[in-house]
Amino acid sequence: FKLGSHSVWGGGGKNNVEMSLNPAPAWTLDIEVGASQLDADLSPYAMDQVRVKTGVSDVRLKLGDRAEESRVRIEAGVSSIVVKVPESAGCEISSESGLSSKSFEGFSNARGGTYRTANFDSAGKKIFLSFHAGVSSLKVVRY
Repeated sequence: FKLGSHSVWGGGGKNNVEMSLNPAPAWTLDIEVGASQLDADLSPYAMDQVRVKTGVSDVRLKLGDRAEESRVRIEAGVSSIVVKVPESAGCEISSESGLSSKSFEGFSNARGGTYRTANFDSAGKKIFLSFHAGVSSLKVVRY
């Protein structure tokens, strides 16, 4: 996956990071980024846990269904966040967000701040998304 370019100390320089992961093990990732762009296609990997903590960022995550259960927690300040989840997995979203816009197409409101896909109970693989955001745009897309 790629951690996109961002300025360092206001000097106009940019840093790019590209990482490759071994597809065999189950992964736990802890990603902390400030003012940046994060573009991570994690769909080929079994992701047990992913935690993303951002400041002012543009975050794009694509998850797969290789793990029996994936737990993804995103903490954001002022960010644009798009998470893609496979239709084959049941997905539950819990959202604690201040002045954030939310687009959870294909999800129904299960109870205050919790949304689920129709196949959540019957799916063999499950993804649990947790958003804690200030002023952000949150979007979850099924693919």
